[in-house]
Amino acid sequence: GIYLVNFVVMNSILFRNQKVLNLFHEELKSLKKRLEEVSKCQEKFILTFSHETRNPLNSMMGNLDLAYEETQDPLIKQYLINAKVGGDMLLVFLNNMLDAYKAQNSKLDICPTDVEILPVIERVWLTCEELIRMKGLRPSLTISPNLPERLIIDPIRLSQMILNLISNATKYTEKGEVSVRVIWMKDCKGENLRSARQVTLSDDPGGVAEE
Repeated sequence: GIYLVNFVVMNSILFRNQKVLNLFHEELKSLKKRLEEVSKCQEKFILTFSHETRNPLNSMMGNLDLAYEETQDPLIKQYLINAKVGGDMLLVFLNNMLDAYKAQNSKLDICPTDVEILPVIERVWLTCEELIRMKGLRPSLTISPNLPERLIIDPIRLSQMILNLISNATKYTEKGEVSVRVIWMKDCKGENLRSARQVTLSDDPGGVAEE
């Protein structure tokens, strides 16, 4: 009789535990489904926002470039440069937001292209230089004389990286200088390293921490 009672009690406990486990499993499935729906909504919002904002912004930036080339008035040129700084920083924000999402979902792409490196650096420096001056700081750019004319890089990522570094350095530097050096490195035998280039950023005390 005792064994029968114990068997019935154990079965009852196991049944209740199984019921609880089944409910827990159903809750997990429901939670997973809701998280997937949230993720899809997030992806749709980020991609739509980025696309719908980037197109008119790129159009505006192109027209600013044309206006800058056409006008000879120094004051108008300065106004256009200021507008380009704002546009470039907004593009950096959009790119960073999109890259953060892509990195989170393992979708971040790097697209190396054979490009002339100097025009890429000069264009991004035009924005960086004005950004630094607007803070009342001294901008300085040094480019290694042995830098090759063409490199296989992702020009968008390079520009984005330089803008991010300099905007942070400018933000946290109260006075003095923000300087950028683009260096073409050599190996121990003095040979050019095809894929080795270094962008060095320095600022006066109070700027970006070394780490």
